[in-house]
Amino acid sequence: MDRLNMRSIIVAGIIFLSFCSCSEYSKLLKGRDYEKQYQLALKCYKEKKDQRAAALFQRVNSVYSTTARADTIRFYMSNLYFRIGEYENSAQAFDLFRKNYGRSTFTKDAEFMYAMSFYMISPNSERDQLNSAKAISAFNEFVIHYPNDKYTERANILINELTHKIHQKEFMVGETYYNIGYYTSAITTFKNVLKRNPETPYREDIKYTMMKSYYDYAKKSVKSKQKNRFYDVIDSYYSLISEYPNTEYKKQVMRMYNNAQSYIDGTSDIKDFSTVLKYKKNDLYAKRDEIQKEILEYEITGVKEGKVRRLKAKLEATEKSIKEKENKEASEKAGNL
Repeated sequence: MDRLNMRSIIVAGIIFLSFCSCSEYSKLLKGRDYEKQYQLALKCYKEKKDQRAAALFQRVNSVYSTTARADTIRFYMSNLYFRIGEYENSAQAFDLFRKNYGRSTFTKDAEFMYAMSFYMISPNSERDQLNSAKAISAFNEFVIHYPNDKYTERANILINELTHKIHQKEFMVGETYYNIGYYTSAITTFKNVLKRNPETPYREDIKYTMMKSYYDYAKKSVKSKQKNRFYDVIDSYYSLISEYPNTEYKKQVMRMYNNAQSYIDGTSDIKDFSTVLKYKKNDLYAKRDEIQKEILEYEITGVKEGKVRRLKAKLEATEKSIKEKENKEASEKAGNL
């Protein structure tokens, strides 16, 4: 806890006290009557005067660090981080508290608030879910330690909420890979999701989107590889239908299955699309599309921002070249009129 910096809170508290009409507060804060400082800190804490409480607790923290009051002071200081919305600091503070004061009457509350700190910084499902995973782990630990506690029911509710968010994020990553044409990445992502979380509520959607990925991948492959890849479509079809015979995607699934079977039987008019998809090196529009896909892929996988910035600069330069090319073509066309 000593490592945590509450300087900003303390400074704000001191500024507030210095302008307070009750000058005894500022005098008390600067003085050495630690008993009065401690009692006033408790009073301010209960009245939710957080800036005052933080300044006063920090003032007496080292004085009472080896006394019976140490755990009270440090728990309240930890909770002040939470109350002012400094959740990363509160998570660190509660973690230190539960490790250093295992026998304190506040330990149970510190365990729960440690988990709540991560819950409060858990982002929406479109963003990285690391803090959601940390919150789930901490809540599970709390439930194991205190199975009959008054907070246990709420902990279980929040575990379910966070787990659903993670499942949604996992599906969205695979779906995004499919949407930008990274079919093998989509398939690999979905396989890993089903392996890690076989009970995911997105299981049917995952199996359907996997089949679409296999189908589009086969359809857009070179002719020599299409047949084997259409067999993957057939396998994916049976995997889906055996588990969800009345799937809501039945119409789309049957269309892909019939097309794949027709190709394997030699009765399909599906052609080799590889020449259509192969871009020429001087195709600026294709280059722009590829850069945009790469940016999107890096953004959803959480790559360092520097890489994304460089790609965006490259995209800007490509778009500039496209504009110059279009202007040149327009001028040439006008000159021929």
